[in-house]
Amino acid sequence: VSNNVPSNLTKGTATNLSAVIYGNSADILVGMFGQLEILLDPYSDFSKGTVGVRALQSIDIVVRHAESFAPLQDLIAQPRPLPTPVEMCQGMQNPRLLGFFDEIGFSARVELHIIVQMKGKGASGSKTRSIKSTSARVDGLFEFNKPIIPRGGKVSALKLRQRKNGSYVIKLFQDLNNDGRVSKKEMIYKGLSRVKLEDDDLTDFKGQVRLEKSMHRCEWITAKYPDELIYCTLEYIPTTYSCLLVDHRGARYKFEGIGGFAADSNFLLGVIGE
Repeated sequence: VSNNVPSNLTKGTATNLSAVIYGNSADILVGMFGQLEILLDPYSDFSKGTVGVRALQSIDIVVRHAESFAPLQDLIAQPRPLPTPVEMCQGMQNPRLLGFFDEIGFSARVELHIIVQMKGKGASGSKTRSIKSTSARVDGLFEFNKPIIPRGGKVSALKLRQRKNGSYVIKLFQDLNNDGRVSKKEMIYKGLSRVKLEDDDLTDFKGQVRLEKSMHRCEWITAKYPDELIYCTLEYIPTTYSCLLVDHRGARYKFEGIGGFAADSNFLLGVIGE
């Protein structure tokens, strides 16, 4: 069924008449060549949670026997909002009834647009998570004001080790499983002090700890809603960390991430180069 036929025909005093083509569809041959190309557009209606899907397919249509089809051109019809596949053929938006079958065959590129209403959550841009504690200590457990990840626990641990050159390595752990315990596998940060200290001021540290993590929002939303469909934008946003210790005297010690917590040097060089 298609509404891609004229609906403005006249006969005598009658106007706005429609055409109908009756025939044996077995005498229409449809050949498809090339690959079906599918492109997604998650941006146009991102705020509505709508993703556009465009499918392109090259086809060739030929009528085996034109005599198998007969047109009726004076039908009084009520319009119906039916989809019109033929209207999406390039160059065939408004084919005339006469001449449609006269050429026996035609080739076209079918462009199908689909709008999909995604029942899920979208994630775009960056997300920064900041946690802090005013009761941090190296000789026991303490709590941050909130977990570094969704659904995690707040119980945490801190380790500091001084290198021979005077710099300090810091390791922070947190109850990621929210089971009330902290293990070595639950490390949330590892960094190196920016300055070298002559004294062992941090060996028995007690004071404040502030940790900040910046990431792609998709990472946060996926962890927060593990059972829901999440669709994300593809821009590259590196994960970065910032850590600060403030001891009981007010002295401040900044750390830079190392190992898996180090900043992406290639990304930073690209930003500086711009």
